[in-house]
Formats: sequence, structure tokens, C-alpha cells
Amino acid sequence: MTGKSAYQKKITTKLKQWEAEIDYWAETVDHAETQVKRAVYKQLKDLQTKQETLTKKLEDLKEVSEASWEDLKEGTEKAGADVTNALDSMRKAFRQAASRFKGTRNGPGKPT
Repeated sequence: MTGKSAYQKKITTKLKQWEAEIDYWAETVDHAETQVKRAVYKQLKDLQTKQETLTKKLEDLKEVSEASWEDLKEGTEKAGADVTNALDSMRKAFRQAASRFKGTRNGPGKPT
């Protein structure tokens, strides 16, 4: 397996994990109390935008030659870090919002 294909596989695997968690959070927010929804909606949209950016970077990576893929690696790594940070923000925002509003449950943990 070449460096490019190994890297693509690594990013694809991580992206699938993140997509599953993003879908989980989207459904969780959808079923949350109205006050909680309002509090975390912006983080969810930001997270989805960052996921789309990473997906585009991965598609770009697939299109470049083996000799030039390293040029895209830094941008792809940054996009991956952005998704990780946005997921962390989403988790934190949900838990904070849920704890502020009486009658809501504390947010879910990270899916397994």
C-alpha cells in the first residue's frame, strides 16, 4: 500500500467514525428540548460544515497523483482537526445546555 492510499484509508476510516457521531448528535439535538436545541444548533451546523470540508479535501486527495498528494496532506490534517474540535464543542455545548434547562436530561455520552 502506498503512502497516499494508506493515508486515504486512514482519513476515510476516521471520517466514517465522525459521520456516525455527527448523525448521532443531529438526531439527539432533533429530539432535545426546544431550549437545548436553540443553544446547540449553531455548533451542530458548524460541525456539519467542517465535515463537508473534510469530505471535499478527501475527494481532492483522491484526484491528485501519488507524487503530489503530500501537498494536500496539511490541509486535510487541519480539516480533520477542525472536525475533532467541533465535535468536542458540540458535546460540551449540549451538556451545558441540557444542565441549564430543568427537565432535560444530561446529554448523551460519546457513542460506542
